[in-house]
Amino acid sequence: MCIAGLVRVKGAQGTQGYTLLELLAVLAITGMVIAALGGLLLNGFRTCRRVDACSEIQEAARVGLEMIARDIRSCRSLKEVRENRLIMAGPDGSRLEYHVSSQTLYRSIRGVSNPVANRVKELSFRELQPDLVEVSLITGDEEFTYPLKTRVKRMTD
Repeated sequence: MCIAGLVRVKGAQGTQGYTLLELLAVLAITGMVIAALGGLLLNGFRTCRRVDACSEIQEAARVGLEMIARDIRSCRSLKEVRENRLIMAGPDGSRLEYHVSSQTLYRSIRGVSNPVANRVKELSFRELQPDLVEVSLITGDEEFTYPLKTRVKRMTD
């Protein structure tokens, strides 16, 4: 019997089987399909990890900017507004400061610094009017940049 150019081997009692060439061809095709699917799966995992990292950077930046805005709104006074540092008197009169060191945004109050966001590329403050501050925060890594900017007015007494 001849199917697509391949000859089926008949056994002594009429049983049919596959030739070695057919088995090798099936194994080769199966191996290629598995390799292709494995590559797709690996790329999917890498993409998932990358998206998670980007989401984490974005979330930390949003939380950091919201924390800065909340503190500006509720502070007693703005003491010092510099390009990369903000010092204010907190609601209870304590010194409250935001600054970046080693790509980490820190919030310092009563002499204790706590990290707020990582992978900070740039943080800038600009006083537009008395009690009105523009805050710009850029986070990210070598492949991804996430810029945020807001204007915050201090609540007056």
